[in-house]
Amino acid sequence: MISLPEINAPGGRGAERPRPGVVAGDHNLVKSEDFGRLASYWRDLQAASDAAIPLRRQFNPADIVRLLPHIYLLERKSADNIQVRISGTALDELSGFSVTGHNYLKVCPREDRQMYANLTHHVLSVPCGAILVRDVTFLNERTYGLTSHGYPLADDNGIPRYTVGLMLPNRIMSASEMNNGAVLSSRFRTLKFMDLGFGVPEGLSGKEQSGEAKPAGSDTD
Repeated sequence: MISLPEINAPGGRGAERPRPGVVAGDHNLVKSEDFGRLASYWRDLQAASDAAIPLRRQFNPADIVRLLPHIYLLERKSADNIQVRISGTALDELSGFSVTGHNYLKVCPREDRQMYANLTHHVLSVPCGAILVRDVTFLNERTYGLTSHGYPLADDNGIPRYTVGLMLPNRIMSASEMNNGAVLSSRFRTLKFMDLGFGVPEGLSGKEQSGEAKPAGSDTD
């Protein structure tokens, strides 16, 4: 478990190694330091809200224009339906197609669906943030390391239903490494939950996870 201030602190435990890089082309201005900028933006939204966590309607993409190529916004409509509301252009370039408007659990590999459904459950049920470092293998059999930081957002009733996040490759990628096709598989290298003031999933406090993300309250040993 790590708290949000540690994410913002230079060299703190929130600093991932290897340091995330950027995607080649027009989206090479976003760097690993911008994880802290997203965290600060989330805190600003929280401070301006009467709810415990920021509301989805407070989130304005125009506020973080420079980060948008690497931003994602997910809506959990049900346990098996996680709609992609925003997928940044740099994220789409990795595969070569856009997943905006799709159920993410239908476009990721079948064997990975429960893993991502469980991770979304963790973030929204507490609620908490999450740092995920993973190796993603694409249709062309290339594997790239990706790091993402995600934060919860609530609907107008104050119910956590959305996740907004920033995802970056772990190294600088060239134009020839884009358009890799659909994702074949994902392997979690590190999963850390961020305490946003409400704790972290029961049974997972202070632990780093690798492999499948398990339901809240399950035994992780």
